[in-house]
Amino acid sequence: MTRKVIHVALNGVTGRMGYRQHLVRSLLAIREQGGIPLDDGTSLYPEPVLVGRSEERLRAIAERHGLSRWTTSLDEVLGDPDVGVYFDTQVTSARETAVARAIERAGHEVLLLVPPAMAPSAHRTGLRVSVGDEPPRAFVDEIWRRVRAGPADAVAGLIDRELFRFDQVWAAAGHPHGVFPMSPAELEQLTGAPVHDVVQAPAA
Repeated sequence: MTRKVIHVALNGVTGRMGYRQHLVRSLLAIREQGGIPLDDGTSLYPEPVLVGRSEERLRAIAERHGLSRWTTSLDEVLGDPDVGVYFDTQVTSARETAVARAIERAGHEVLLLVPPAMAPSAHRTGLRVSVGDEPPRAFVDEIWRRVRAGPADAVAGLIDRELFRFDQVWAAAGHPHGVFPMSPAELEQLTGAPVHDVVQAPAA
């Protein structure tokens, strides 16, 4: 099968989520399965470009997984015409500035992948695909599927049916600045978690 290589700049790869969830369990896992099959019989094959602040940690990750490209310069990556995807996995406070720079440097349309409840605040997202002839939609769909599915050994989540009494609930993304409102229906759609009666009435 013929490969179509897509260079993916992964910023924040030295962090836990950036490394384990997005590099190892997404990008490298896609490579191990031979890429993402496309309708024309070819496969979309991601080539990671590691981005971060620590040369030592980036070099160690690259050597561990046989990757050749890494850099501490975000501007270098954003100015590279071969990089088709900018994937930001930094903490929220750093992500907003970096994504804004990515949009500014792109010079054309960009596609942002965001959860439905966060769509009005695009700077809080993590993934943008630069538009050349056509956005690599298959890549975006596959990454989003993996992010939503989580690791195979993840703890199962439940949504308490009591939440649906409210028009809006507040969700937290694991960071003090990553708190945002959404409806219970949006939470169910975003997580795919089953709805159950979690709260039990106290014994008489």
